[in-house]
Amino acid sequence: MSRELKMGDRVRVTPQSRIKGYQPGDTGVVLEGPNVYAGASDTSYVVAMDKDGPGSTSTVFSADDIEPDA
Repeated sequence: MSRELKMGDRVRVTPQSRIKGYQPGDTGVVLEGPNVYAGASDTSYVVAMDKDGPGSTSTVFSADDIEPDA
């Protein structure tokens, strides 16, 4: 990822992502981040994915798993 995302940014899953249940190109919106969680070496973002529908749980993605959806 080339720039830091912020809350409200639209994002899409990158081709190199290995997050189960999501395909490259799936989109969502950043709810929280950037964060570095205990024991983690990379930056993470909490994202509400469009395909999960409203009121669904959010998913944590590493910065390499998502990119701005321009």
